[in-house]
Amino acid sequence: MEPTERTKLLSRIFLTALMALLAWGVFVVMQPFLDALITAVILTISFQPAYSMVHRRIPNSSAAALVCIVLLLVVILVPMVFLITTVVGDLRDLYRTMAEQSRNEGGWSEYFNQLVESPVRWLSQRTGMQAPELKAAMLQKAEQWSAGALKWLTSIFGNLAATLGNLIFTLFVMFFLFQSGEVFERRLIQYLPMEERRLRHLLEVLRNAIVTNLYGMVIVSLLQGSLVGIAFAIAGLHSPVFWGLVAAFTSLIPLVGTALVWVPGVIVLLLGGSYGMAVFLAVWGAVVVGFADNIARPLILRKGIEMSTLALFLALMGGVQVFGLIGLFAGPVIFTAAYVVMKILHEERMEWEGRAPAVVAAGDSPSAETAPPPEVDPED
Repeated sequence: MEPTERTKLLSRIFLTALMALLAWGVFVVMQPFLDALITAVILTISFQPAYSMVHRRIPNSSAAALVCIVLLLVVILVPMVFLITTVVGDLRDLYRTMAEQSRNEGGWSEYFNQLVESPVRWLSQRTGMQAPELKAAMLQKAEQWSAGALKWLTSIFGNLAATLGNLIFTLFVMFFLFQSGEVFERRLIQYLPMEERRLRHLLEVLRNAIVTNLYGMVIVSLLQGSLVGIAFAIAGLHSPVFWGLVAAFTSLIPLVGTALVWVPGVIVLLLGGSYGMAVFLAVWGAVVVGFADNIARPLILRKGIEMSTLALFLALMGGVQVFGLIGLFAGPVIFTAAYVVMKILHEERMEWEGRAPAVVAAGDSPSAETAPPPEVDPED
């Protein structure tokens, strides 16, 4: 028995509802790994040219994907190991220096009092507050900052296992995306109910948005790191090149960014009595380095993404607020997808409206080919 039109319609409605329910179930199952999955997609798309180059020399797709994963690990881990070992060495040297000076001054308490004596006197002269009150306030703030830093470090080491697990999952997904990415794309084009040329255009635009965003993020990070390094060199702080590299990495952290580097530099200058340089570094970090993040990033991204500067700015800020670091990619990609889909809908509407009047515009009266058949008199 052949199904009726009503049965076919009910079947489509049921399958659509079932598909929506199953899609929600897949999202719930994958939600714990969503950040790692998005990161894997971003890195795979960005390093696809490198994989293609390796694949031309290594015909086996699995071997080529494995080589790319190893190269990516080297690119990520070598700078991280260098930074960690350098930071640990600098902190060890700083502790030894401060411990030696504190012994010469009669202990940590006396050393701290002498260290803050000059800034307290300078602030007391300009604010009218008594020196003991200022010293107590500074000690209270130092205790709060120390507790916050300890809590932050504890959370970092506490989440180390989760971070390592996400990294392994990301690399695992990247391996299969490198290996079977073209198959996934073909199936996506085959199954989605959308015209192939328009779907390919949408995928290409999203791919360009992701690649442009990644390269823009790298350029802005290097720019901010260079600006911080230059400021440290001008202010006479220790190891400006190294701290410029650290600032380039911390610029990827949402909201705080390079302030994790230049704010401690301002504090060191204040404690050392270099008030002019402290003001210079604070203004440089807040204005010049901040300009590179809030202004230069949208300008760079706008060259590869079809979107206004204001929309890009909102996409970046909103994406970071909602998704965290991944929002630097997710925000612009979502905005870009919405813009392209809106253009596709507009094009389809224009095509539909262009076809409908075409029949009427053929002439004031319908032609013989389009005229309706003559009515037949039943009496004939």
